[in-house]
Amino acid sequence: MNRINQTILKFSEWTRIYAGCLFFVLAALIWNPVQAGMENPDTGETCQGIDCDGFNDTAGSNAGSTSGSSSMTIDLKVIDCNATQEKDINAVAWNIADDWENFDKLVEAETGANLGNCTKNRFSKNGKVKCMPADKCKNNGDCLNGWSSPFTKKIKIYPQFLTKIAGLDQADRRACYASLLAHEFAHSCDLGEDGAEAREDAAFKYWKDRFAATTDTLNMQLNCGLD
Repeated sequence: MNRINQTILKFSEWTRIYAGCLFFVLAALIWNPVQAGMENPDTGETCQGIDCDGFNDTAGSNAGSTSGSSSMTIDLKVIDCNATQEKDINAVAWNIADDWENFDKLVEAETGANLGNCTKNRFSKNGKVKCMPADKCKNNGDCLNGWSSPFTKKIKIYPQFLTKIAGLDQADRRACYASLLAHEFAHSCDLGEDGAEAREDAAFKYWKDRFAATTDTLNMQLNCGLD
């Protein structure tokens, strides 16, 4: 009888230990949730906050800082874009926001002007990007690539641009998106055309340097249709 009691007591003890461990594990998961997203095996980065399928940009020789444990999240709103367009736009915004210090330094070196918090917030916190349908295009169907106005958080991307880049490989498309977003967010933060175009050029250079384009001859004017 004593042996049975001892066995029961030992079993109860192990049950309490197991339950206690389980409680701490669950508590840790609740209070410190695993970061959503997947790690890109090529760059060590994560694509937290976006659809990670096909997130396979390859870091170039001058990839800049990368981090597989980044806790960066973005709250960019993408409106009326198809799945590929939305994924590309989110990936560009996330990577630029996550590597903001390097992006800011390169743009400043290329343009002589600091980006400032307004542009940073457009990429990471309060920007809105809307893909426009063809029937909303004015000027006899000859729309600009994108549009924005000072102190508005929304930018519009027109079919002319979306159609132009649709056939490009992923890394090349995203270099084009990086250029256009930088240009239109510059207008959104009340920067004139000359300054916006300078940022457009710098953002294109940044993306090509950080991620390997499929060809060194990728050209912002010819392939993206940008100025």
